[in-house]
Amino acid sequence: MAAEFINPPSLCPTFGWTHVVTATAGKAIHISGQVAVNERGEVVGRGDLKRQTEQAFENLRLALAAAAMSRRSIRRLARSSACRHSSARTG
Repeated sequence: MAAEFINPPSLCPTFGWTHVVTATAGKAIHISGQVAVNERGEVVGRGDLKRQTEQAFENLRLALAAAAMSRRSIRRLARSSACRHSSARTG
């Protein structure tokens, strides 16, 4: 299965990760978590949750478009986290 790694110029620069990965076997794509950052890497809507959410979904739209797809193409959204945070206090 061949993979294509895409970092569209309409999304912020990446440092060791990729915004979109497509796989040619059935055209599965994986999009990294999108946040309220514009194409220049600047936070959008600081202190404004509505504006931040709008930017995150716009970034998702841009990532899908880079793979020639749209939100109608989405079959599954998954939440995953590489980090686990604990609220337990020590000591």
